[in-house]
Amino acid sequence: MRWASVGIVLPVALICCKDEGINPVPGAPVGYLSGSRLRARVRSSVPGARLLAGWRDTTLGVDCSFVTAEDGETRCVPAGAQIVFLDPLCASPVGVVNPDCAANGPPRFASATFLSDATCSGVVRAYRLGDEVTLRSRHVYIGGGASGACLRATQLDPAAVAYGLEPVAPEALVKGTLTHTPKTDRLGLEVLVADDGARQVSGLYDVGTRRRCFSIAGAIGGGEDRCIPDAVAWATYAADAKCASKVAYQVHPTTSCPAPSVVVAYGYDGCDVRASYFTPGATVDINQVFSGSAPVCTSLRQQPALYTTLERDHVFFQVGAPLAAATFAPLRAQTTGLGRLAVPVLAAGDGTELAPPRTDTFFDTTLGAPCRAYIFPDGAKRCIPSDALPIASPSYSDEACTSEIVGVPEAPGCAETTVPSYGVRVSGSACATEVAASRLVRLGAELQKLRAYYTNDANGACVRQAQGGTFASVGADVPTSSLAVVTETIE
Repeated sequence: MRWASVGIVLPVALICCKDEGINPVPGAPVGYLSGSRLRARVRSSVPGARLLAGWRDTTLGVDCSFVTAEDGETRCVPAGAQIVFLDPLCASPVGVVNPDCAANGPPRFASATFLSDATCSGVVRAYRLGDEVTLRSRHVYIGGGASGACLRATQLDPAAVAYGLEPVAPEALVKGTLTHTPKTDRLGLEVLVADDGARQVSGLYDVGTRRRCFSIAGAIGGGEDRCIPDAVAWATYAADAKCASKVAYQVHPTTSCPAPSVVVAYGYDGCDVRASYFTPGATVDINQVFSGSAPVCTSLRQQPALYTTLERDHVFFQVGAPLAAATFAPLRAQTTGLGRLAVPVLAAGDGTELAPPRTDTFFDTTLGAPCRAYIFPDGAKRCIPSDALPIASPSYSDEACTSEIVGVPEAPGCAETTVPSYGVRVSGSACATEVAASRLVRLGAELQKLRAYYTNDANGACVRQAQGGTFASVGADVPTSSLAVVTETIE
């Protein structure tokens, strides 16, 4: 088996809750419940498929999401303007807005995450935007965050307008209380019950240990699925100069972070992703940690930039004794719902439906594939297959730039690369909050191994790019009318 190299993998968010009869889908709940103040923002198709995308605070008139607020309580904190800092300690925030992105005026709120010893993931502070302010310098800082890092300085966009910030008292935001709802003898749902009656599932939990857990297949991109404890260390570093033995890491910015209860190592076995589980061992000094894979294996001490980043909030552990996969409750993927778009859900081993693994993914029963909503030039949102290869600008296989191709990523250790059926032409702007698409195109099934490819430069000339790779040919457009439409409403 070839193990994965250095990388940070985060659990996939889960949204679901107790169904009070408001969701037009049969069987176990896949829904949400609006409250008197918080109303659900819902992605849906007709008929049937509906996913909770977030919340609208009708008192403040702004979208919000549940996070740990600065008073340590879970609250629905508003988003809005970008926050930057005027000082290298990230202690003097201002809100910045690009005027091109504020056709209806600047947003009224903003929020930022700050390091707190009281929590592992930091606390979020909400602000109202105040009066416009004049900056002495366009040289500002970004960062702060849960790790406390304030290292990246940047030049503020000359068109951006800065606003003073007025803190919002946490008590002015809707509070959520975490409750537990068992679904099987091994798995249950963590449900946030808001003060106004709104409900949202914040995750799965293991009934036996009462610990939150997540889908390992969703986190690593496949393989046998199990519900793995959130307090996890990832075995992606090495303990020796040949990278022959593993060291695990955990992001641990504060003393409030729980110690890992399991170490996960994962990699490819042929075309399949596989995970192995171990007990955590003793801590390892960062000066004894290596990264890479043979024959290129380098001490972190010889990588100053990476060393500085990891030293701030990473803790390293020895990899202990193996744990059987059966230690953790099995999960499986299912779909539920009516109509062309169904809702993918995680289910327990016995088929009991638990929750959608993502808030942005449907299953297109006509195309036979998961899909996500892209916004098109006509303003409509359409569901595009999730594995469609993005095409930001055309590439070509010939020096006349007539035969369009797109790069195809290869799975490590897999003898055969599968070409997705589709590519999607994407575009973006500084103001975009969603991925925009112009067309869906079909891709040829045969792979092309090329030593170089061609693109058009700014003057329209066809120029050679001295980079090889694996490519597929780009075919005809898929009619827009054949794609499922997704709408967003506040219920």
